[in-house]
Amino acid sequence: MASQHNTSLVVQKSTLSRLPLYYSHIRKMQQQGDKYVSAAAVAQSLNLNPVLVRKDLSGVSSVEGKPRAKRVFGL
Repeated sequence: MASQHNTSLVVQKSTLSRLPLYYSHIRKMQQQGDKYVSAAAVAQSLNLNPVLVRKDLSGVSSVEGKPRAKRVFGL
């Protein structure tokens, strides 16, 4: 019998509530011509802690290491 692995992603509600803010901000930056976005820049613009932004994005990203927000949202 083949084993089944649960690959479900568990994301906290607080993180989910912030993701639309990140997405909106990153889209705006993209429209302004920015090619890359740092967690620090997003955090500063949204008055959030940069560590929180990095943790939120790493929690929903499949990119190993230091994911760029651009890749996280597929922009």
